[in-house]
Amino acid sequence: MGSPIAPLMADVCMNYVIDQALALTPPECRPDLLCRYEDDLFLLFPNEDSLNRYFTNIKSVNRNIVFAKKLETNNCLHFLDVLIEKTSTGFITSTHRKPTNTGLYSKWSSFVPLLRERNLVNSLLRRAYDIASSYQLVHTKFINMKRMLSRNGYPDKFLDLCIRHFLNSKYFVTQQRDAPAEQPPSPKYISLQLPYLGSISNNIRQELSSFIRHKAVVNVKLRCFQSTRKLQSWFSVKDRHALLNRFNVVY
Repeated sequence: MGSPIAPLMADVCMNYVIDQALALTPPECRPDLLCRYEDDLFLLFPNEDSLNRYFTNIKSVNRNIVFAKKLETNNCLHFLDVLIEKTSTGFITSTHRKPTNTGLYSKWSSFVPLLRERNLVNSLLRRAYDIASSYQLVHTKFINMKRMLSRNGYPDKFLDLCIRHFLNSKYFVTQQRDAPAEQPPSPKYISLQLPYLGSISNNIRQELSSFIRHKAVVNVKLRCFQSTRKLQSWFSVKDRHALLNRFNVVY
């Protein structure tokens, strides 16, 4: 919990610290590449002496901010969830997982909508595709992802279908010929939120979609959002304070 302005102030503070460190560092010792995400920095220096000098300067800007550095090992360095490998021709990037990663995700047998499980697979596919620098690495990460989700109970047929749809969306380009003179009207969507009750919710959604498709006069499609409730929503585990005893302070 905290003030909504805290992330903005932290970003402004980091920009100030970086600008001051660059001003204190001679041009020949400044980094050739500087990438930042919040308070994580990825820097590329010509030599280790330049790195140490810049690191000393950035620590001297504000003594209340403690910086730590991590150097490359065997030409490899991970930045957030990206593994960066230095080669003679450039950099190779792929996804990075911590050694403590257990590979545990939502089980296929979990009582959640199928859309959530499909979105989980698609998010892992998109992450591997966007980070990997070559198709060979993408293929390797897809195989690892499929093996990992199989251990969580996901059927191979479902995973293969998600992978095929994802790759088709990236590489299959439809060649449209001359557009017709009159375009069909865009459909109107009706949004409906249903509680998730397993197969019952899916049957209700199919019945409603079929009814609207056959009975609607105009082109109408149904969008169903299935909501789930957590166990904590049924129990109150915190004592409520009286209104006059509340401080209403944002910290």
